[in-house]
Amino acid sequence: MDASAAPRPPSGDDDAAISEIAHVVRPGSESDYEAWLQNEIIPAAAAFEGHGGINIVRASAPRPGDGAREYTLALRFAQPAQLEKWLRSDTRAALLARARPLLADAESISLHSGLDFWFPSSPAAPAAPRWKQWLATVAVLYPLSLLTAPVVKAAADLVRLPASPALRTLITLLINVGLLTFVLMPRWTRLIRRWLNAGAKGRAPGKPPSRHSAD
Repeated sequence: MDASAAPRPPSGDDDAAISEIAHVVRPGSESDYEAWLQNEIIPAAAAFEGHGGINIVRASAPRPGDGAREYTLALRFAQPAQLEKWLRSDTRAALLARARPLLADAESISLHSGLDFWFPSSPAAPAAPRWKQWLATVAVLYPLSLLTAPVVKAAADLVRLPASPALRTLITLLINVGLLTFVLMPRWTRLIRRWLNAGAKGRAPGKPPSRHSAD
């Protein structure tokens, strides 16, 4: 992959930037690919300014037909410019070249900022207006906070954690964000998709995922 071919993250330095990267790994190469992730590409990305962590989702089953397995990497940076610097870096290009023999398909990269990660878009279904994203998030986060706060308090008291508001707030935040990202928002946005997309015609479509050759 030519580093200059990397797509540009959304503009606006005040929004966190997220790249969702899909790699399809050849059958039998999963162990080598996972070693490349853990020992090479993840430490290299973490050394770049603004790195905010990475989540890796491994497909539970191989792809029908050829047995290849897809890995989705959600990589976060504090600002779009910092994410762009990593995506276009010579470091990433060199490391990706090392992984090319392990990949069955082209690398796919889609870019998000802020709440857009919970509200994906495509040319056929543009991203929902910001006010709808805000309202949909509040509709889930408010009842979730009412439920998790007393549960965290009871559990913390049970295991005798220090009665520190900062610590208990952090635990509650980690639980809430984890549930929102991995459990609730994917299901909630599918449920209200028709409402989210109502009136989307006539708005500029979101940028589709960019694809780059793995060779």
